[in-house]
Amino acid sequence: MKLVSLISVYDGKYKKIEKECLKLGIEILLYNKKNNKFDIPIKNVGVDAYDKFHYIIENYENLPDIILFSTDSMFSNPKKSKKIRYILDYIDILKNRSGF
Repeated sequence: MKLVSLISVYDGKYKKIEKECLKLGIEILLYNKKNNKFDIPIKNVGVDAYDKFHYIIENYENLPDIILFSTDSMFSNPKKSKKIRYILDYIDILKNRSGF
C-alpha cells in the first residue's frame, strides 16, 4: 500500500509534519509555493486546493492508495494540529479500510 503526504509549503515550517510522516513510513512530497529553491515548485494560487488538483491531474494514472494533503502550518494552529494528530495516530485504520 502506497501512502503519500503532499505538504503545501509557503512559510517553510514543514519540518514537524515531515518528521511525523517519515516516522510512519509515509512518502513526503513538498510543493513549494513561495520560492523555487527546493523540491517541487508550484504556483502560489490562493489556497492549497490548486495543489491538490495539480497533484491529482498530474498523477491520475498512478495515484497512491492514500494521499494525505496538508499545509506547512498544520502544527502551528491548535485546531489543525488536533486534526492532523488524529489522522496520523489512526493511519493504520485507513490502511486497512478501503473507501475512506
